[in-house]
Amino acid sequence: MLANTYQVNTGYRVTTVVDDLTTQFRVLLSGRVVSAAFGQQPLPQFTVTADRPGFFIKTMPDGFFCLAGNEAQLFPVYPVNFNLTITAPYQRAVTLPVAITAVSDLPLTLPDTALLYQPVRLQGRVTLDDVARTPVAGATVAIDDTAVLTLRTPLHFDHPAGTPVQPLTLSGSGTIKTLTAPAAQFSNTLALNNRTGLAPGSVLRLGTAVSTEYALIDAISGNPPNPGDVRLTAGLQRSLPVGAAVELASAGPPGAAVSLLDDVLAGEGILRLAGSLTAVAIQIADANPARLEYHTLHALTDAAGYYRLDGLSRVTAVTLHATDGTDTDDQDWTLNYRQPVNVIDFRLD
Repeated sequence: MLANTYQVNTGYRVTTVVDDLTTQFRVLLSGRVVSAAFGQQPLPQFTVTADRPGFFIKTMPDGFFCLAGNEAQLFPVYPVNFNLTITAPYQRAVTLPVAITAVSDLPLTLPDTALLYQPVRLQGRVTLDDVARTPVAGATVAIDDTAVLTLRTPLHFDHPAGTPVQPLTLSGSGTIKTLTAPAAQFSNTLALNNRTGLAPGSVLRLGTAVSTEYALIDAISGNPPNPGDVRLTAGLQRSLPVGAAVELASAGPPGAAVSLLDDVLAGEGILRLAGSLTAVAIQIADANPARLEYHTLHALTDAAGYYRLDGLSRVTAVTLHATDGTDTDDQDWTLNYRQPVNVIDFRLD
């Protein structure tokens, strides 16, 4: 077979080019990447990789991507299973499993992939609107929207959209234990000086009021009256020092449920709901009983007036409300997800 020849004139010389190999690629898979926070808008900058070699991968600034290649070479035997990993600046990476069988209608079109921002923190100080800028201890800071809950401590588990969220009361029993060893963030074990009265399923209130975290006991090792370890159903979101207070807590009867609007991930600190809910504390009643969790709502200022809200990744423009029960201050804020910490101060009057 005669090869095609072409002449290329550069203005200085004429070059003859001969085609000696032609390779045809077929689109095998396509999809689109969008932002979960900005109303499903396409992401202009992202990367797609596959854990199976041989694909030609093309991404576009309008969020679309495709994988192409020689089908016979890439898929000599069916079924074929591989993973796609999608990354983008300041976003959480997502890994998608892909299965292709002998009867798959190629090219496959994947549903839109929504990327969440890496969680950021919102922090600052609450003071009085006076000359001395007197710090306000015990003030609360929250997003001013009854369909958006602001958690004092981020989520321990992933939960699907539709999971019931219910208001309730969380009361301390007065039974205080203390840590005999520090507990690191993400650790699921507490070393206590005494475990009398504790059992699997018991609810524990950990830390100070400013950083309150609730945990459930999964198992107790050894003889409970003696010092020793308790294993929790989830890793801690905050570290605790030696001597930190651990109080047995009790949960009151839950109220009417409102469903989660989104699939949420462990580490998030904001819950968007399908309706309004007013509460001081909540339970998230996952269909998997092992993923039950309790939370206090709203950030709380310390003695110097400082507060922090962790795990913001799903909201953009918000109105924040700070109050000490008498004085208030509302401020509008647009989250900057390029900064791991956003700072906003309040002056109450």
